[in-house]
Amino acid sequence: MKQVEAFEVKLWVGLREQYTDVIRSVDDVREICQNFSDAHGDCMTITSTEFIYKDGNEPGVIIGWINYPRFPRENNEIMNNALIIGNKLLKELKQNRVTITTPENSIMLENENL
Repeated sequence: MKQVEAFEVKLWVGLREQYTDVIRSVDDVREICQNFSDAHGDCMTITSTEFIYKDGNEPGVIIGWINYPRFPRENNEIMNNALIIGNKLLKELKQNRVTITTPENSIMLENENL
């Protein structure tokens, strides 16, 4: 049995390109995550979700990381990888913002090109 300190990070991203009617696919997200995983040996999950907000809604995904006992990592390494992918998704999916959550914080990344 292996045991490590628990740590979980989630990245929340919508699939609507900014304020348009263009909806990106989960496959677009999967390709970005797979390329990162292949290059860095990272492991993550992708869960489809729907965001409901005042006067609207949109499909989205939640990308998750845990401190996996088979391949343990430091919390800051997991967090840094979430920030890298978060910024990549922000730009490539043409998002206004994405949010990263940890057990202690919510961090909003914003598109500086708005």
